[in-house]
Amino acid sequence: MPYFFASLKVAIAAALVGAIVGELPTGAVEGLGARMLVASQFGQPLLMWASLFMAAIVAGLLILVVGAIERAANRAMGARV
Repeated sequence: MPYFFASLKVAIAAALVGAIVGELPTGAVEGLGARMLVASQFGQPLLMWASLFMAAIVAGLLILVVGAIERAANRAMGARV
């Protein structure tokens, strides 16, 4: 089980990066990737940094959720936490 939850935490980061990069060539107008692209094209560094920090916050929150599920699964299986 430890390898399963460790891989989920890595997959969260990879999926978030993939979602952001996947938005770039589609012409999307919403989403973090689109905001980063618009900010870089129009010279708005504040919007670029805000999108970057929001992506980091989302990734952190998702990793915390997986950590909480991991602790609950460990308790249910009788492992020491």
